[in-house]
Amino acid sequence: MRLIFSGFLATLAVVVLCFWIFRKPDEAAVIKEFLVRGAALASYDEIEPPFQRLAVSKEISELFTEHASFVIVSTESEKEYAVSRNEIKDRMVAVRTSLAQLAVSFNDLKVTIDEDTAKVTATSVVIGRDQGREDFFMEKHPVEVLLHKTEDGWKIAGGENLDVIDLGAAEN
Repeated sequence: MRLIFSGFLATLAVVVLCFWIFRKPDEAAVIKEFLVRGAALASYDEIEPPFQRLAVSKEISELFTEHASFVIVSTESEKEYAVSRNEIKDRMVAVRTSLAQLAVSFNDLKVTIDEDTAKVTATSVVIGRDQGREDFFMEKHPVEVLLHKTEDGWKIAGGENLDVIDLGAAEN
């Protein structure tokens, strides 16, 4: 009886081990973690030295496909921006130079996957403080982020805001 029980436990252990080794990752969880990690990478609490600013901006740009497309809908217009990874890096350097602090987060992430493409809807929250100012600003918008799976994993291919941004209010 003890031998049968030991054999059963050994077989069960092998089955569990095989399941663990060969299981497919939960792609939705992988994508959510990817976006949360990207938001954390974009966030900072103090002005960075120039070399660090450039290095982090390059790391952020590598979260994107080689060419990405974004649609910004505002009270004034709807514009599509096609940008390269290098342009994303340059824009991140500019943002990190002009802001003393920045906190980025995605809330209520909902992931839809179709083969090697994913669509994520979320609420993006950006809190920041301009250089030389004590007050903070906050932007909160529903967004849709498009991702493509590459040989290096998931990459952001584009996105758009799902509400209308009031540029007049943003200037005040």
